[in-house]
Amino acid sequence: MARFVSSRVNPFLVTNVLKDICMFSPVKFLLYGALLLSTVHATAHAAADSVAVSDYKNVLLIIVDDLRADLGVYGDSQANTPHIDDLAERGIVFDRAYAHQAICAPSRASLFTGLRPKTTGIRRLDQPVSEWVPKVSTLNKTFKNAGYTTLAFGKVYHHLNDDLEGWSRQPIDHEHPMRKRREEPGQPNPVIDIVASDRALPDRLNVEQAREALVALSSSEDRFFMAVGTHKPHLPFRVPQSAWDATANRQPISPDLQQPPKGAPPWSVVALEIWNYDDLPEKPGPMSPAQTQRLRRAYAASITYVDTLIGDLLQTVSDTGLADDTLIVLWSDHGYKLGEYGAWSKHTTHEVDLKIPLIVVAPQAMPQGSRSLAIVETVDIYPTILDFAGIEHPKHLEGASFKGVVLGQSDVGKKAAYSEITRWVSGVKLRGQSVRSDRYRYTAWVSVASGEVVSKELYDHRTELLPTLNLADNKKLAPVLDALESLRFRHWNGS
Repeated sequence: MARFVSSRVNPFLVTNVLKDICMFSPVKFLLYGALLLSTVHATAHAAADSVAVSDYKNVLLIIVDDLRADLGVYGDSQANTPHIDDLAERGIVFDRAYAHQAICAPSRASLFTGLRPKTTGIRRLDQPVSEWVPKVSTLNKTFKNAGYTTLAFGKVYHHLNDDLEGWSRQPIDHEHPMRKRREEPGQPNPVIDIVASDRALPDRLNVEQAREALVALSSSEDRFFMAVGTHKPHLPFRVPQSAWDATANRQPISPDLQQPPKGAPPWSVVALEIWNYDDLPEKPGPMSPAQTQRLRRAYAASITYVDTLIGDLLQTVSDTGLADDTLIVLWSDHGYKLGEYGAWSKHTTHEVDLKIPLIVVAPQAMPQGSRSLAIVETVDIYPTILDFAGIEHPKHLEGASFKGVVLGQSDVGKKAAYSEITRWVSGVKLRGQSVRSDRYRYTAWVSVASGEVVSKELYDHRTELLPTLNLADNKKLAPVLDALESLRFRHWNGS
């Protein structure tokens, strides 16, 4: 099983630099990377030597839907995320965490089963874990079997009634009644919906019930595993006026990022669910500059709102005296496009859709305010949480625990992260099989029927976060392409 490199640095030593970094500014990204790398090695082992290992009575898993790394702690100078940034001050931020698929249901299935999509077969929204891998001991079920009270509030699994045996009580989610009302004939369906108050919004109702549960649990002897998931910033962008007012207009997209990468196959970038809402151009667009900027602000305002909700949840953890005994993990199911590459939403194998925020807080067992450049995958979270809780791993897990990364004790890293997506192209079913190494992202488009590679993409992420040129035909990079193709073939062919 793979182990990890822990390359860590206190981000608050470089606060002034982080404030000036925009996530998708290549030049600023390079400056940030150089500064980060110049200091990580000096701090990693010193931090590890002073850490005591301990297990945790409770686990709080916070799941955010469709959240890319537009957060202050990830260097976005325009982000309004003080509570998530404060959480990061108390834990470790992973700068290279990746989803296995940029679709909600498959990504969440990987988190809770500890299995990759190629193993579960879950690649679409209509595939519940309970139906596709019913015999797998899921993360929450493993905690329940270990004697924990397991609770779910909000969007946790993609399907509300999935894996009910793994929860001590019926999961709670107020989104579904609102969605049914919105789907009634004649109801407006705006892509942006600014409301006066959030008192009736599902995410607020879900978080408030989670807070009530925390209060009750704090006065009991029960150990708990609690998952709290927000629906925002997923479409539609429904936010309270306060969040909209607190969010500035986003920087416009540069012209060279408004088109798909040169040399990429035409199916590489798609835009799907954005067209399901009112007041937008007919599919496939294009969006006007004014529409683009308003949507980008609405997405950012949704993150501002989510940050407020998370702040309230964490305040309750603190007020109830649970903070010292609770492992906290904040994770997003995948990233998101906001007009970059001329597209919206997710559903690709590009970095912007697969790179995810990941923050882990293990009180009293780690140096605060640290970062890691280790490559981490969603399947690695399940075994890591079990290690901190002192629970034995089920034998089926495909991930590798990164507890050692959190504690600064590991010295060997994963070679790559693996992700995929499915396309139908002219009646042919293709699977984009993507390998993210230390520097490059390689995607082979493979015919599911024949196994033939019909197209390739290669992008250099040391020079650009959002590359604009497919380098697969660059003869100078042929050795790189061959090495990554070898990794891809071995991974998807079972060796």
